[in-house]
Amino acid sequence: SIELKEKKIDIEIDPFSGMAKISDLELFELNSAQLTPKGRDFLSKFLPVYFDAVLTGELKKYVLYVVIQGHTDSQLFKGVYSPQEQYMKNMNLSMNRAYNVADFTFQLTKNKPYYKDLTHIIRVEGASFSKPILTNGKENYALSRRVELRLVLKEQKIDILQQFVKGVGTTAKPKGGGTYEKL
Repeated sequence: SIELKEKKIDIEIDPFSGMAKISDLELFELNSAQLTPKGRDFLSKFLPVYFDAVLTGELKKYVLYVVIQGHTDSQLFKGVYSPQEQYMKNMNLSMNRAYNVADFTFQLTKNKPYYKDLTHIIRVEGASFSKPILTNGKENYALSRRVELRLVLKEQKIDILQQFVKGVGTTAKPKGGGTYEKL
């Protein structure tokens, strides 16, 4: 975005999904959900610009949610844990990372016109180590410890649902007849 470039915020946003992947900035230390000073500094520049663009421009009417999804690397916690226990310990860590970024978003946007709307728009998810970032076929631990912001758009969901219904070769009708309404 032009505003991101003007403010010298180096981040790529996927033009098809609106996903901003924040990973190589050392937002978190190993096994920690607390934002690092470097992470807080970056987010204090990026988040207001991102949410201003999403919630004050033309895009606003299409936004259903902004999902803040936390991720971890797959390094094991010390101790004897089953693979499922390792996964769930990382799930807790990834959820706390996303939570802390969401909480920081609220702190940064207190004076914005859309501040009260954020409680209806922000969603927090954890993905544990289920989506590692690979470099040359090996997990890049630093890049895997990340947070992603993903837009969920009203129209996009309808389109995906319509493609699904068409793909399974059935005609969808609401129970009791009638018609479906767009969100």
